[in-house]
Amino acid sequence: MNRKLCLTVAVLVMAVLLMPMYQSTAYAAPSDKTRVYSVVPTEGIPSEYSDCGMGYHYGAGILQQANSYSAGTSDTGYLLLCRSLIMQQPGAYILKAIGESIANKVVDKISYTLYFEMWDGYKWVTIGSESYAEYNSDTAISMHYKSVSPRKYYRVTTYHYVLDDGEVDINSTTSGYIYVK
Repeated sequence: MNRKLCLTVAVLVMAVLLMPMYQSTAYAAPSDKTRVYSVVPTEGIPSEYSDCGMGYHYGAGILQQANSYSAGTSDTGYLLLCRSLIMQQPGAYILKAIGESIANKVVDKISYTLYFEMWDGYKWVTIGSESYAEYNSDTAISMHYKSVSPRKYYRVTTYHYVLDDGEVDINSTTSGYIYVK
């Protein structure tokens, strides 16, 4: 594949992956119903563990943990395992997140973008993001840290993707949410 085509495909993939960060949909509330503030998240899944929220997805729906949200895999099916994990560092207001993307073979590029999210009383808002990529590999995995405020709920949403010989595979996972005391 020529260099110009590879560059074009890479730019398109990045545009698709970054789109959720720059767009939001506004919904008008019916006149008789207003959005109600809730300290505890009304969207998402609470973690089974008080300080750790896991979310993962095995390709082709083989296994999907109940504590995670996962979008469908594309027809190319390169992504074998996608995972998001968030945990609180003991004794500190620091979150540690792990993103992991595993392909079923060595690919040109495997990567993810991980978004730290906080519940603001009405919806999940992004408070930071991290990206990680590997080239000519079948695995992208790394740890990321974020300082946060106490008495809030947090989670991570991760967009995983593969680029191999011009074909793209994209998936997403969202961890269960945790409360930072």
